[in-house]
Amino acid sequence: MGIRRGTRFLGLLLLAAFGLSCAAARSRPAQDLPEVDDVLRMASERGLDLVKPFELDDEIRAEADRSIGRHLPPQERLKEIIRFLNNEGYLGFEYSRDRSMTAVEAFHERRGNCLAFTNLYLGIARHLDLDVFFIHVTEANSYYEREGTFITSTHMAIGFGLAPPITVVDFSHQGDSLRRYDKIHDLTAFCLFYNNVAVDLILEDRYKEARRLLTFLDEVHPDLKEVRNNLGVLLIRQRESDRAFAIYEDLLQEERIYAPAFTNGIIAAQAVGRQDMAKTWSDKAYSLSKKDPFYLFNRAVTHYRAEQYDLAQTMFRKAIWIQPDSAVLRYWYARALLSRGRERQGRSEYRKALALQPGHPMARILQLEFPQLEELARLPSS
Repeated sequence: MGIRRGTRFLGLLLLAAFGLSCAAARSRPAQDLPEVDDVLRMASERGLDLVKPFELDDEIRAEADRSIGRHLPPQERLKEIIRFLNNEGYLGFEYSRDRSMTAVEAFHERRGNCLAFTNLYLGIARHLDLDVFFIHVTEANSYYEREGTFITSTHMAIGFGLAPPITVVDFSHQGDSLRRYDKIHDLTAFCLFYNNVAVDLILEDRYKEARRLLTFLDEVHPDLKEVRNNLGVLLIRQRESDRAFAIYEDLLQEERIYAPAFTNGIIAAQAVGRQDMAKTWSDKAYSLSKKDPFYLFNRAVTHYRAEQYDLAQTMFRKAIWIQPDSAVLRYWYARALLSRGRERQGRSEYRKALALQPGHPMARILQLEFPQLEELARLPSS
């Protein structure tokens, strides 16, 4: 379900039927996970000020009752919640990527990122007696490259329905096609939300706070690869490479196709002088590269940062062969080509990326780096 673009609108709202995996992000079975309220009590005992990110307050509940109600059929109620959150005359929700927000924060500030929107949507839907659940979305855009390591953030969607095809409500500002969907437990969603909060802290160089939070999340949900990966990155940056190496050694035994862990694990192995493991992981990662666009994307960006533009081009090109409609891959491919001085090819790839998604942040980044592209951005797409 698309909507018009604008500063007070998300770039894309999708309401569609999907088949999805119910692997719960390769975590423990749902019945073995504690409830979110129990984890909140544990956090409070540790002095951590955490809340349930998808909990509503009385004002939101009252507004949802008044503006939407429960009289419509379930599918119509799902659509009405989208209109309520997004349309002018209602909340006029504005996309903002500045930080991870809870449902209550997003409602009162009338803005937030895709995860904030998802928290708010799920809280309202459950209040209106819709049996919805969280879906974990794997996408290339959720990887943040910094100083050679990859921090992993999380995008989530909402699912509705007892059996495939499942209705998925996906609030995506990027519109990138590099995606996979998995149904997850509320606690997994809770931990992934606070994993995103930890990413915000890492990007602000607030390492002590991020480490405390990630350590707690790893304790209550020790099989979340995103949390373990980010804790390993933090340890690398704090020069505790031995501990980081141990994390990646365990993680890569369990998550044999998790691209960021390979990249970061190789760095940790090299830092502790384990060239044997660095080579083993490099070889394994290379064997995955022919079929895993997420790995190809990560390695391509790593080569780009090292100014190895020919290697970066090769890997971006391989990833595009698997995912030809991914705007983020084509923007990066254009960037590598232009950095290598291949002007004609770079401009051609930039045009293709613009046609797929003109509003992607990479469009402006490339215009700033390569001013000759500005004229292409002003041309009408064909």
